[in-house]
Amino acid sequence: MFPCPECKKLLVLENKDPDGLVICPQCGERLLIELFPALINPEKEIKAQSVETGEESSCYYHSDKIAMETCDHCGRFLCELCSISLDNHKLCPSCMAKGKGPISKGPSLNSHSLHDSIALVVAGSSVILGPFGIITALVSIFLIFRNYKKDLGLIPRMKWRFWLAGIFASIYILGMITMFISMGNID
Repeated sequence: MFPCPECKKLLVLENKDPDGLVICPQCGERLLIELFPALINPEKEIKAQSVETGEESSCYYHSDKIAMETCDHCGRFLCELCSISLDNHKLCPSCMAKGKGPISKGPSLNSHSLHDSIALVVAGSSVILGPFGIITALVSIFLIFRNYKKDLGLIPRMKWRFWLAGIFASIYILGMITMFISMGNID
């Protein structure tokens, strides 16, 4: 059992949504949880073979176990207990913890730009800047078109922030255009 990082309630790992994310029963937080194979399948006992002769390679972490795999990033020999499969790649616990390996060429394990949230903040800042906010509203619309089809991170996110940013920016731009037109009709 593992505690939820938000509310500290113990999580039930079998309580998953259709995207494969674990749902906290108390706060409803959706979490991506990756565990070592031995923790996920306790009934399926993973037994690493012991080194019996000097001709076999041993695991980097367990010198008494036969190495069955190598880490795709650092090349360390790994037994069945230490080999972590992620996106068809094998990683050692150290490389997995550091977010390294072949998967780092794609989305990073450590950080990822949340383009949808950035566009929403830029659109919202238009109101604070007054007439000069039209520039940030246009930048927000540019960010929406530029990043709409990009991957939003390791944890699946919906695109509603892009839509909300587009609505805010459009309303602001239309409001500024209406204000400038009405100021020209005062004469």
